[in-house]
Amino acid sequence: MTVPYFCWPDLKIAVYCDGYAYHGDYDTLALDAQKRTAIQVLGWMGLEFWGKAIRQNADKCAQQVQQLPESQRNIKSNSRRKTKPRDV
Repeated sequence: MTVPYFCWPDLKIAVYCDGYAYHGDYDTLALDAQKRTAIQVLGWMGLEFWGKAIRQNADKCAQQVQQLPESQRNIKSNSRRKTKPRDV
């Protein structure tokens, strides 16, 4: 599987911080995509940041991470509502 840099297991959120030196070639990008797809199939949401993006605007990256748990909660609560049986 894959090991995230940060994760919130209760919300099924994983955050990855990848650098171009190790993740910038075609084969590694394809492998990373397969790993991200695998965690999505398991119900996890993955958020990926490139090292350059973190260096250029770390605050923006942190804001996206802070907002993600709230959006994940909304997705979970909406999906529960859709599957809840109707009162008759």
